[in-house]
Order: sequence, then C-alpha cells, then structure tokens
Amino acid sequence: MELKRTMKIFSVMALAILVLATSALAAYQERVIWTRTSGIAGETLTAGQVVCIKSADGLVYKASAADATLRPAVGIITRGGAINTRAEIMLSGIMTGWTTQTKGAPGFLSTAGLITQTSPGYSQQVGIALNATDYVFSFPRVATGVFSDWTTGGGAPIVVSQTFTQSSQAGSGTLDVTGSSITLPATWFGDKKTLKWSMAGTKTGANNAMVVTLWLKDAAVVTLTAPGATAVNWYAEFTLYGYTDTAHQRGTGYFLSNAAALVVSTAASTKDLSASQVAKCQITSANAGDTVTVEYCRVDHWIQ
Repeated sequence: MELKRTMKIFSVMALAILVLATSALAAYQERVIWTRTSGIAGETLTAGQVVCIKSADGLVYKASAADATLRPAVGIITRGGAINTRAEIMLSGIMTGWTTQTKGAPGFLSTAGLITQTSPGYSQQVGIALNATDYVFSFPRVATGVFSDWTTGGGAPIVVSQTFTQSSQAGSGTLDVTGSSITLPATWFGDKKTLKWSMAGTKTGANNAMVVTLWLKDAAVVTLTAPGATAVNWYAEFTLYGYTDTAHQRGTGYFLSNAAALVVSTAASTKDLSASQVAKCQITSANAGDTVTVEYCRVDHWIQ
C-alpha cells in the first residue's frame, strides 16, 4: 500500500513537471496567423520576440525602440532559431504567452524584442491586447533600408519606408522628401531589382510650377515639372530598376494633379552602384509665394 501511494505521488509530480516544462517551452504560441514570412536570423531568436530587418546586412534581429538601426519592427517570431538559420515571422495574427497585459491597451515596441504598454520616445504600436495573455498583431511590412534576404514570392511589393510626416517647401527652394531616402547596399541594386516611390500632397499658391525629382548617387535621374501656375492636389510616382548590372539603371516617373495634364518622364542612368549609394526624392517650389507639401511618401521594393 505504501509503495502504491509513493508511486502515485511520483506520478503526480512527474505529470506536474511535464506540464510546467511544456508551458515553459511553449510560453509564446500563435493562435491565429493571417500573414507570415521568414528571414535569416542575424542572432539567436525565440518565439515572442519582436524583430526588425537590419539594413546593413538584410538579416533579422530583435527590434529596439532605443536603437535607430533596430527599428521599425516588422513582425514577431513564431519559430526561432540560431544565427544564420531561417526564422518564421508573423506579420499579422493573434499570439498568446503574456500574463499581465491590460485588455484593450495598445502594445508598443520596447527594447530587446519586447513589448510594452507604455509608449516610449520612439512610439511604434505593434498590437492590441485582447486580454491579459493575448495580443492581436498587424505589423506594417516596413523596414529601414533595403534588405537582401526577405522573400514573399511572386512579385509582391515590400514596403521599405512609409511616412505620413509632412515635408513642406515654403517659398522658392528645394527640400528632401521625408521618408524617401533609401541606402542601397553595395552591389545590391542590379538586374531585375526595382524600387518604387509613391508621393501625394498639395501645392498652395498659383505663381509658378512645382518640380518633383528622383535622385540617385547625388544626381537627378528623373525630373517631373508640373505644368501650370495653379494650386493643386497632386500625386507623383517614380520607378527605378536595374536592367543589366550595378552600373545600368532606368528611371521613369509620372505626375498627376486635379488641374494639370499627365506628365511622364523616362531616363537612362549609368551610376556605379558597386558601392553603397543613396536614392531619394526632392520637391521644388519655383516661387516665393508658393508652398509645396508632401503629405505621404511610400517606398516599395519589388522582387521577382
């Protein structure tokens, strides 16, 4: 009888240890995944860590609101791994594993891949707490810089940069568009690589034309001059693509507004991109009485 009692106690203890061990191993688990992707880990990653794509090498790292090279966050790990192995990343869905979250409160990127419900200085909301244990996530497919080992397949665009911060050129002059500057890694931009800039804004004043320009390696590649001296709401788009190697590109762009005819421009470029270079957009106001504003800018990386 005593032996049976002892065996029963040990069985219960073993079951409890197994349950605790299983819970520890599966602290963070996906409940529902709507969209996912994968990337090569630049460090050891585990489930539940919020991650970014580092522009320097295109690898996946734990995101941090305190480090400009480790933000913005682009997803959360569902299946981690060691450095140089492929990690599975949730872009949108529901995940469980937290313990004391406030229901209905937003979750923000913190440091070391963690989430906080207190907004830090760099405020990027990554999800909303459904209850004390679960978050619903919807990460923008955004990364700082251009990355080399991030695939979604089939010609899908990846948002490299997106901003709603206004860029305004009041009076005569030229201004870099906020969020448009992209650093191209050495030798990255070549055959079949494509970047697309989309911008929208307003022009107040009716004194002269406005100009939108795509720059590559500190030189204008495509220039769009809007006809007509009038106040407008406008939209511009540039596409830059490589067609043979790192020293041969083509650029094209078009400009639309509610008051001007369609403007289209295409140009060939032979910038040597074997070293890292910057591509960006600029706006120009041609008259002291006009103001040109960009209200939205998005950069897409198209992959084949």
